[in-house]
Amino acid sequence: MLVAALLLSACGAGDGRDDNQASPNSLAANPANAAYQVALAYATPLDDPWRGDQPQEIKVISPQTGQVVWSLASETLSVALSTSMTVNADGVPISQGPAQRLFYIDQGVVQTLSLQGDTTPRPRQLSQTSAACRIERVINSDTSGDVAWLLVSLPGANGQCDGMNASDTDDVPVLIGSWQTASEPPVRIDFYPHWMLGPRYTPQGQLTGLLLSTPSGITFIQADGGRRSIDDPSLFGARLLGQVPGKVDQAYVKIEQAIHVLDWSDGRIALSTAPAARLTNTNPSAPRVAWAHETGLYFIVDGRLWQLDGQHRAQAVATPPDLDESRLGDDVAVSTPQELLFVQDVPGSPGKTQVRALSRTTGAAYTLFESVQANQPDPIVLTLGRVALILQAEDMSETRWTIARADLSSQQTAQVVARGVSILHALLTSQTHGGMTHMVWCQANAGAQCPVASLVSYNVEQNLARPLATSQLAREQGVWSILNISQIEHTGAPVFTSYTPLQGGGHQRRTWQFNPDGQGSLKLVQDLPR
Repeated sequence: MLVAALLLSACGAGDGRDDNQASPNSLAANPANAAYQVALAYATPLDDPWRGDQPQEIKVISPQTGQVVWSLASETLSVALSTSMTVNADGVPISQGPAQRLFYIDQGVVQTLSLQGDTTPRPRQLSQTSAACRIERVINSDTSGDVAWLLVSLPGANGQCDGMNASDTDDVPVLIGSWQTASEPPVRIDFYPHWMLGPRYTPQGQLTGLLLSTPSGITFIQADGGRRSIDDPSLFGARLLGQVPGKVDQAYVKIEQAIHVLDWSDGRIALSTAPAARLTNTNPSAPRVAWAHETGLYFIVDGRLWQLDGQHRAQAVATPPDLDESRLGDDVAVSTPQELLFVQDVPGSPGKTQVRALSRTTGAAYTLFESVQANQPDPIVLTLGRVALILQAEDMSETRWTIARADLSSQQTAQVVARGVSILHALLTSQTHGGMTHMVWCQANAGAQCPVASLVSYNVEQNLARPLATSQLAREQGVWSILNISQIEHTGAPVFTSYTPLQGGGHQRRTWQFNPDGQGSLKLVQDLPR
């Protein structure tokens, strides 16, 4: 089945605002109204703020008034947001803005709600399905974030919602557009994607199609509804390393011990016959670390840093000293405008790790951070331009963290900002080189509770932590058992949910709002009248 109607609509049909009463003109004239916030609440407090459990309540909040303007409580929710974004000259998304549209599944029905500023938000049903399981992914159709399509799973033959990652799943994947009416069927796709290699955009930010990896090969679903496929089951383990610089329709793909160019231009899809680079490392997982960068694809193999440029030329840039490839992992490598950052074992100190900075141009390397003791979890590295923030769990339970900061422009080693902090979360505005603007944390007490007085917002660029609660509020609230701040918005007025333990058991949930740079700005969100 083709998906022409879906993709053509995603690339420009309709303004997607008919679910709210405000007109597009009034929204454009008053941009202050274009920033509703979304807070999610769970049945019980989350022990792990990095986890994405299913919420049981949604609140849509006006950042201007601090009041709830719409809410829904249900035990069957699956929730997702679409956000505005920007792309670079290659059509690669590089930054993420405020949420524009809320999507949720309740009792098997997919619904959407505009977050662009309206006094009476109204949900609108998408497609006629009444048995949806879960929203697996949201794919923007352009940079506005207001029009998108969803990858949604439906129950398979066993009638159960198994989940896309279940080994024995027979769930059925469908595509549902944000513009669809309640009378339209979801669009079936006749294969279950092993993973989604990602949407592809023009330099102007228009969706051109979707690249998928399936058990039968690689498929590109075009904006006109056509499909181009490479039918080769041996490609099932192919790994997408990054986009070819200067090309909106080419990417580097690792197949066995070689890197090939995947090209989906001119109405075709093909892999280069001759590899762009051969990997001499005998480790079949190499390269374990690869950075897609505007100047090329960088990767580490055989103890050397390699670069693949836009002409598919491979060259060894440098041989970093003391590089332990066996310790590198895909999820511990990030890029700044000039450096590559990675985590490895400390040579000669088993169980201890360090964060290294490696210059893309000179190959010079130095150590930013080293763990204090052995056998701690790998540190998490986040960046803002050339400032690196390093989050090191202090024990395997990952309940308390040390936070350190380093300015790479002066080759600074990381300086500790805080120790023993808990319930931390990053406010991100960008996906590359620099989007982590703030961190939010509290200093948990011996009972693993969060004194409200210790809740701070840390400005990464300014290297400044601001207490969010006034002294009066801190006295009134005492402690929270946990903050569910994993859904903090990418805007100037974030919201989150707190859980206060009750004497008879259970927790009282409250929703809060604050200004990340406003000392004492924490305030209670007012619920809808009951």
